[in-house]
Amino acid sequence: MKKIFSLMAVAVFMFACGGPQQKTETVEVDALSISALMENVDQYVGDTVTVQGTVGHVCRHGGDKMFLVCTETDQKLKVELSGDLTSFTPEMEGLTYTVTGVLEGIKIDEEYLAKWEEELASQEHEGDAEGHDDTPSGEKADMGEHKGSCEQIKTYREQIAASEVGYIMFYALKAFKIEQVVAEVVEAEPAEEAEPAEETAPVEEEPAVE
Repeated sequence: MKKIFSLMAVAVFMFACGGPQQKTETVEVDALSISALMENVDQYVGDTVTVQGTVGHVCRHGGDKMFLVCTETDQKLKVELSGDLTSFTPEMEGLTYTVTGVLEGIKIDEEYLAKWEEELASQEHEGDAEGHDDTPSGEKADMGEHKGSCEQIKTYREQIAASEVGYIMFYALKAFKIEQVVAEVVEAEPAEEAEPAEETAPVEEEPAVE
């Protein structure tokens, strides 16, 4: 059974004109958990989906991608900007969001790695100190491992060799809407004060008869 979240969210929209602006509104959304998405992920490729997760990391190099994580399973999903969204910010890390976008499948095989190596050779680029790679293939294959390009290619090549199909698959969500999840606070009604008990007059005892 798919795990669906029904929740109240504060929608945060970022627009390109005149720098990032924010608008908030309360909406009700249904979102897949990351683990539910990954159970049958291939059936969602090319479709628009809404996923809920905690922001584990935001790329500091341009703020154009981030990674949602499932706190229960440690699974993660790469999220990239599209539409009117302009950037993700480090302040989002640790907060829970629902993200709506088109799911993309990324197939990594030996042909992909060979093209990646050609791009590195032509640009004489090995990635910066944080493991960032500006090549088209490197950007697309970045899954937040923060490894140097050559080391990452080696790791992927080993994973491909160990696979039975000759390739590995990754997935990214091309996001066009993002909503921060906030808990709905329900204020308890004050308890009614008990009415004071009615005072009763003392009963006078009759004198005993001798």
